[in-house]
Amino acid sequence: MRDLRDHGVKADYPVPDFALGETVTLSSNVLGCRIELACANNLVSIGIGEAVLGSLEALLATSLDHRILPQVDHLQLRITPSDAVGLSPILTFADVEGEPIGTITHRMVMEYKTKEDALSFPHWMRDAVLAIFLRFAAPQDAEAWGKALFEDERALDRALTFSNVPIMLGNLHGDRAQLSLGDWIDPADSTYEVKRTEAWSPAPAPEAIKTFGKMQRGEGLAPKEMRDAAKGNHSKMRWISPIDTQKWDKAKWNGTLFMWSPPGPDMQPPMLGLAYENPSAAKDIFKSWRKRYGDDDVKDDLRITIVRGISRDSPAAYAVMVSQNPDNVPISEGNIIGFVSRINRMYPSSTQNLDQFLADYTRHGRYVLFPAHLPSKLAQPKPIFDLPIGKHNLSVINAWEITTNDMTASVLDLDQPPLIPADRPNAPVIKTLEWLKSLRLG
Repeated sequence: MRDLRDHGVKADYPVPDFALGETVTLSSNVLGCRIELACANNLVSIGIGEAVLGSLEALLATSLDHRILPQVDHLQLRITPSDAVGLSPILTFADVEGEPIGTITHRMVMEYKTKEDALSFPHWMRDAVLAIFLRFAAPQDAEAWGKALFEDERALDRALTFSNVPIMLGNLHGDRAQLSLGDWIDPADSTYEVKRTEAWSPAPAPEAIKTFGKMQRGEGLAPKEMRDAAKGNHSKMRWISPIDTQKWDKAKWNGTLFMWSPPGPDMQPPMLGLAYENPSAAKDIFKSWRKRYGDDDVKDDLRITIVRGISRDSPAAYAVMVSQNPDNVPISEGNIIGFVSRINRMYPSSTQNLDQFLADYTRHGRYVLFPAHLPSKLAQPKPIFDLPIGKHNLSVINAWEITTNDMTASVLDLDQPPLIPADRPNAPVIKTLEWLKSLRLG
């Protein structure tokens, strides 16, 4: 019995959902993106949820020969019945607190009178699954992927072959679908009280938590199975990122600004602004961050990194990098963690503004992150003060200090060598640049 119990612990079985509430949550990792579907607790909603998840996984499985890039690290969908919906369900996306939420509404009874009616669901599923997939993933070569999907291999058709789960469940359960554990409880059933007062077995001693940022860096290229992550086990792969790629593409980050006060008592901490061309998308980004990290990021889950000396020809140049903090991301053996970041390079004529901001940050030990509107490089930025995020840590590094397989290596530009001090002839970045050149050459 003990061996069986220990095996169950090691197997990491999920906690069962007894479907006692108004909704049932279905989830899966697809391309490292966590997909969660909150389904109304009825047979049709759950069936559509299972069909969506199954079709997404099948679509990815038929796309493994194409490089697919993540757009977000999580996506939420809601599935609920509605009397206002016709023959086919309806999929809509809307921003809720800066995050895209998908909603699928459907009629409660899925009955069809003609062959054309019966085909309406798989036809809708084809368009819906494609729209959902492209919301969290993007093929690097969209033309080749689309050709394989619709013409040569008809991969999408194969992915949807068994997608009409609502009809299958209806045929299996009939009119009396007993989905919840409560549906199987008879008032006349006996009740048995738990008499055990102590735990069945002592809780195992907690293991030290390992984080991605504190792991030893590898040398050279990552193993092939990591570089071909789409072909790996999705349950072991996870993308973690504060970046919603579509939202950031729409916002167009085009500048960084600093604000500070002269030294004195009761003065506010300095402020670091991320300036965007599109103020509406910028607000959505910060609304999403405030929902995710709070208005005071005390855990420093959102990492802001300033890399100085990124250009030998422009000594005052620096880059600002926005990413998830890898020091706060737990990892276990066999898991693959991917990160997505965004970078803005600035080329001022002097380091005065940056130096003043960093000096004030050192005095206060914190700063405030906020969005700003910058219509063009020649315009005056307009701060957006109603969406601030308190920050307590700022990473500052010189470009010449960057080592291979460091996240900040992405700020380097091979066509613009970084500034290397004369007294650092063996600066770590020299080896990093050689490594990046080898990646470019394949």
